[in-house]
Amino acid sequence: MNLFESLLQQAFDYGWNHTDVVLATAAVLALLTFFKTKEMFKFFYLTVLALAAFYLLSLLTDTLFTGTKAKMSGIERSRPADE
Repeated sequence: MNLFESLLQQAFDYGWNHTDVVLATAAVLALLTFFKTKEMFKFFYLTVLALAAFYLLSLLTDTLFTGTKAKMSGIERSRPADE
């Protein structure tokens, strides 16, 4: 499980256990979207971009970690037994 998936799971767990906070936040966002549409759509757009960037960075981090782990495993297997 990568970082993004674990944070997403924690967010879902929090939302499931604190429905009153989630409903109040949703109500506030709905009211702000209704009264300040342009500013809120900019906010939503930037939030989606930030989440997408975070997701791509977490995928890249996992890929780099897997590659480094495989490289180190190969180095360990190729060392002579007397070292």
